[in-house]
Amino acid sequence: MITFRSSEIGGCSRALVYEALGFPREPHDKRSRLTLELGKLMEPVILREQGYEDLLHVQKEMVLPVTRGVQIVGHPDGVWINSRRYLLEVKTMRDFAWRQARDGGIKDKYPGYFAQGSTYFVGWGCDVLRFICFNKDSSDTKEIDYEGREVAAMAARMVRKARRVACYVEAGEIPGKPGDLAKWQCQKRYCQFWCCEYNEGHKFFQERKVKDGF
Repeated sequence: MITFRSSEIGGCSRALVYEALGFPREPHDKRSRLTLELGKLMEPVILREQGYEDLLHVQKEMVLPVTRGVQIVGHPDGVWINSRRYLLEVKTMRDFAWRQARDGGIKDKYPGYFAQGSTYFVGWGCDVLRFICFNKDSSDTKEIDYEGREVAAMAARMVRKARRVACYVEAGEIPGKPGDLAKWQCQKRYCQFWCCEYNEGHKFFQERKVKDGF
């Protein structure tokens, strides 16, 4: 089974292939680890303070089938029912990022988040995708909603992307670097696959070729 993470499906195709082929991830630095862990601790508190109670599927594994032997998997923050089904995704942000999200929306400013939420939205059969953006500097909160058609369209794009990437995985091939990546996305703080610099010359890739008969 080839499994892609909802949190990463909107990102670099090359990194998705490295993950699926079992390439080693370099560990996050201390700062990144703390940021991730603090975000996880804050999410249930933010949901409670925003008045969301009796949520369904809180951090429950969501599986979105792509094709035979391929799936997208993730753990959404919860589903809230209030005449409609809302897929809730909490995002904790520093002030600059929060203002970008507030003024420009998640879809345009943070398409990776939008892609992630769209897979949850379709996987749990929801009507509204709601991002709850929390400003870690000011404690302000902004809720941003997206309705069915545009969310479903993004999820369909991610399913098609998963199919394409799975073809590389099955062939044991590494795609080229996507041309639309920002420079910061390839920095070691954000990408754990430092072997990207070596591509097929990386020792681990050569071992996989021999082991799996690529």
